[in-house]
Amino acid sequence: MAERPLLLFPQAVKQLPAKGRGFPLSLVNKPGVARQKERLGPAFQKLEDVFEAKRAELSASASGMEPEKVLVIETADAVSDFQRAVRSIPGLEWLGEFELDDMEPDYFHYESNPSKPVPHVLYLAMTNQRAIEEIVSLWNLWKSDEQKFSEGRTKWRDLFSLCRTIRYWNTDDRLKETGLIDALQDILADAPQSVSMEIEFWHRSEVRLRASKERVLNLLHEADGEVVADAHIDEIGYSAIKASIPAELARRIIDGHPSDYPDFFKDDAIYCLRPEGQCVVSIQDSEEFRSAPDRPLPTEPPVVAILDGVPFQRHRCLTGRIVLDDPNNFAGAYQASNQKHGTAMASLVIHGELDDANAPALKSEVYVRPVMIPNQHGNEELHPGSLFVDLVHQAVREIFERTDGRDFAIKVINVSLGDTKRPFGRILSPWARLLDWLSWKYQVLFCVSAGNFKGDIDLGISDGDFKKLSDKEKSETTTKAMAESLPDRRLLSPAESMNAITVGALHHDFAGQYPQTHRVDIQPKRYLPSPITRLGGGFRNSIKPDIVMPGGRQFYEDVPGRATYRISQGGLSPGQSVAAPPPAGTAHIDHAVYMRGTSNATALASRGAARIHEALREIQSENSGAIPDANLAVLMKALLVHGAVWGDAQHHLGILKQYAGRRNFKRYLSRFMGYGAVDIERVIECTALRATVIGTASIRAGEELEYRFPLPPALSGWETHKRLIITLAWFTPINPAHQNWRQAKLFYTPPKENGYIDLSRREADWQHVKKGTVQHEVLQGKEASAYQDGNHLKIPVVCKTDAGDFDESIPFGIAVTLEVLDDININIYNEIRNGIMTQVKVGAA
Repeated sequence: MAERPLLLFPQAVKQLPAKGRGFPLSLVNKPGVARQKERLGPAFQKLEDVFEAKRAELSASASGMEPEKVLVIETADAVSDFQRAVRSIPGLEWLGEFELDDMEPDYFHYESNPSKPVPHVLYLAMTNQRAIEEIVSLWNLWKSDEQKFSEGRTKWRDLFSLCRTIRYWNTDDRLKETGLIDALQDILADAPQSVSMEIEFWHRSEVRLRASKERVLNLLHEADGEVVADAHIDEIGYSAIKASIPAELARRIIDGHPSDYPDFFKDDAIYCLRPEGQCVVSIQDSEEFRSAPDRPLPTEPPVVAILDGVPFQRHRCLTGRIVLDDPNNFAGAYQASNQKHGTAMASLVIHGELDDANAPALKSEVYVRPVMIPNQHGNEELHPGSLFVDLVHQAVREIFERTDGRDFAIKVINVSLGDTKRPFGRILSPWARLLDWLSWKYQVLFCVSAGNFKGDIDLGISDGDFKKLSDKEKSETTTKAMAESLPDRRLLSPAESMNAITVGALHHDFAGQYPQTHRVDIQPKRYLPSPITRLGGGFRNSIKPDIVMPGGRQFYEDVPGRATYRISQGGLSPGQSVAAPPPAGTAHIDHAVYMRGTSNATALASRGAARIHEALREIQSENSGAIPDANLAVLMKALLVHGAVWGDAQHHLGILKQYAGRRNFKRYLSRFMGYGAVDIERVIECTALRATVIGTASIRAGEELEYRFPLPPALSGWETHKRLIITLAWFTPINPAHQNWRQAKLFYTPPKENGYIDLSRREADWQHVKKGTVQHEVLQGKEASAYQDGNHLKIPVVCKTDAGDFDESIPFGIAVTLEVLDDININIYNEIRNGIMTQVKVGAA
């Protein structure tokens, strides 16, 4: 047991939710009826014309099918509860809504602030002839002087006044931002016989989806294509196939006009067409050898699961520490020398960096579920005969719903993988949606890598001139180059997952001396974002990555004749030393290489979560029933982020103000640093000058639970630097049909200046922190505060709906730390512990 373990909050006190006055609504100014008639009249006429042409086409083909088209309605601002209005029209089927980027003001603008961008919302519905006739009829009613809408249809009146455009979903929409055409060009450069792509269908009722899918499959077969894999996960609104088509047809798609595309490309049952997902990892060999750390073997069952490649189990660092579960026999596709990425990730989770002599091995085994196999080049990739989403779904489901009698108490799943063909745009990817649902269903924490940026970096300066700069100037030059390439550094799917902890990489490792070669360290400041890491933000402007962890120092090489640098390949130091399989033709069982990147950082985050679990299990043993096993994962999530601070990075990255401006600097900085760099040692143990109190409970929509943090009496009146950190985390249920996706919105309001303690927010933006499933705030101050023994800070946790109503009770974890940053002779840990004990006694009485 730690000398000063984490403290436990007494049971939270249920409160009546405070009645806030809220904020006055800033309404969007809309064009009048006459202007809307002029703007949208031709669009409504085209709706009827296109549908009539479609009906005539189907009649001529004697297929007997009823024509259907996907209706797209773009509005300025949202129309509340529009789903109900859609369901009021026979033949109209709700498909979803999406919040798009804000639009520059035009005829829609805010009266109070005419230059402020206006929200932009997309509504989608499947229609038939009857539905279109009904919508046009409602439009005509809205244009009239009467405007008397029947009950259940008044939302259409609101929609017509906010409508920007109305049209049908088309082939361009199916390809927009998917990168399919570019991907086909790259693939065809290697002259393959066939190419693969993912075809995702609209999420509809089972009967209609089955009929639509069957029609597309028939069209696909007519084009000499075939189905490689098929997946359907109703809970996340996902139905897709992986299709293989002849290379000749792919060339026709690239060279032709959309009207010449094959019929299956144009079918209205299809939501989008994407390139085949790609997740390929490669690790360079080196001639490093080392003895395995002499550390005790694990005595506990697995807490962390790794979804990755097959590890080399005979390595001295891994022997007796891994539970390999390989029901698909992916190991059969491997030679020992190919077992690289899974070996490296297992090594980092179990031991941390091998160069870190003070890192203890985990007390629990590590579970590994292979999802990768080696390709023809010896690199590892997600199994090509599957859809990513289905493969991961199957793996996670079988971890928690076992039929072989083996029981694994998995609380963390490491996903050091990313789809290089799917950088995050505005809409959640299927893989991210899956992780959100699985996280809620099984109450498990996913740690996901932000992804690596492997492109060249344009520093705008020659190699000779760059080397003349000071370390500070070099760091600023690299940071500016990263900021200017921000659009190319978007997170890789599934890093935008809201329930997951997304991990970016810091330019730091424990490597000592390293070979002095032609390589260049373009980011000489440690603990700043690595030049290789991808950057945020996340879905609906949530903070992503959530945290950053060391990912090794990545060196670069200058490109002759250009002001750019490319990644220096190889397994030499510096970087993070990890276990590796023996090179081909050898039999070493203690081989090691140096790696860098967000995969490493994520493995260290999963390791950190496992060490937090060890600390929580000790607390459980001392406090029976205080932390239910079902709530361990969400409390681990809160504590993992609780150790995050920006620290000096906020100063060293000040150059970013020229891109964000001073007002938006905090929001911009979170794209690089998330909530900050995590120090696990700070999380799992307290000091005399730092006390952390934790709690966990469940809460329903509309409820408020209040925690009371006791203030140390001896600190009253002291003018000393103080810091208060509060972290709240939860897993949200999801609503696939709602633009907000996140159903449960939890939040707290930091203690205000109440005469007890005078602190102010110092790090992440106070509005930004409420966008995801973690609220983490750092408050700091120096002013002396006067209070009496028994005074406490009130921290209310509130739960509200965000994407439609829900009945579930939401488990959450909370952690609060008060620390004194100056060296004073006060044991605030003991005083806070005594205050907690007093609360417990009063509660018991």
